[in-house]
Amino acid sequence: MNGYGVAHDAEYPDHSGYLWHLTSNRNPLSPVEFGSQNRNVRGTTARHRLISILTQATGPQIWCSHLHYMTPQFHNLHTPIRCVCFTECIPSSLAIHARRFSRWGLLFSKSTAYLNGARPVWYMDDVLMNRFAQCHAPSQRGNLSVLPFPEEYLHLLMPFVPEYGLRRMGGRTLDFSVEREWRARGDFNFTRDQLAAIIVPTEDDINPFVNENPMCHNLNFIVAEELHHTEIKHWDFNHFFRQI
Repeated sequence: MNGYGVAHDAEYPDHSGYLWHLTSNRNPLSPVEFGSQNRNVRGTTARHRLISILTQATGPQIWCSHLHYMTPQFHNLHTPIRCVCFTECIPSSLAIHARRFSRWGLLFSKSTAYLNGARPVWYMDDVLMNRFAQCHAPSQRGNLSVLPFPEEYLHLLMPFVPEYGLRRMGGRTLDFSVEREWRARGDFNFTRDQLAAIIVPTEDDINPFVNENPMCHNLNFIVAEELHHTEIKHWDFNHFFRQI
């Protein structure tokens, strides 16, 4: 232990020193007009979108997305709430999460993500969410006796309405706490030397990916297929790093 808290995540088998961001085959959550640049949709497959992230002319960049599940009160803001999302989980869990997204993505160390502005989200029930929303409702601002909650932190709010709770949000539950999500406000810019690894579906995907994208030579790769049958003992992602 060093001061307060836990000194080394490796001592805990359900923690990782890394965060991942998986690309998706689904349509983007944010319209292309959200950005100040002329943003074309980054291809139609998770692989194409991953390549686009790595090959931006101004340097690697993950575009931010609109938080579509925020309660309607927050939608009155002049600036839409947009961020880039990451997930903390051990390797065997990534294989499960990949079913919702894809097996293509990027892996960052927690320290890199933190220094680039990413922070853990705050899971809160609908009562707390509504209290924060009221701080930003135009009709309420004149009646506030305290300063409103700063807009630059709204991207960290995450509704938490579990099935075992007493309340529902719009008649449904909402619980993504298993993702241990982190978020960075706005676009996430990084350099290739800050990238811990590139995530690909199978071993056979590595060489074609490097041949098509020579800038990825000497970078680490994670093969998602190898994570399915990981032993219960704590192996973090660096145990699976490959380099071409």
